[in-house]
Amino acid sequence: MNIIRFVLVLLIPIILTSCNTVPKTIEISSKPVEKIKLNIPEPRPLSLSNPTWLVVTDATKDDIIDKNAVIFGITVEDYKNMAVNQAEVLRILEAYKNTLRAYKNYYEPKDEKSKN
Repeated sequence: MNIIRFVLVLLIPIILTSCNTVPKTIEISSKPVEKIKLNIPEPRPLSLSNPTWLVVTDATKDDIIDKNAVIFGITVEDYKNMAVNQAEVLRILEAYKNTLRAYKNYYEPKDEKSKN
């Protein structure tokens, strides 16, 4: 019984400590990551058709009505509002275009060597 006790007292610590290994060291390194190239296509240019504006007066109303024309009327103030709205749309489009250009210049800068 003493031998069994001696063996257990001696073997259990040996078995338990043999399972322990030295922990591996973790190496941390950082490298700069290349920027991803943007794949944003340029918007296609506007392709607008020109409407024909007809001015309805007492002299021209019979000719215009004979053409099966649809007649819309707006006040001068509403016409000014349409012009302001159109200018606002153009301003926003120009801002988006500048933003797109800035992102492309940041992510895809032109090589200095290719300029020379």
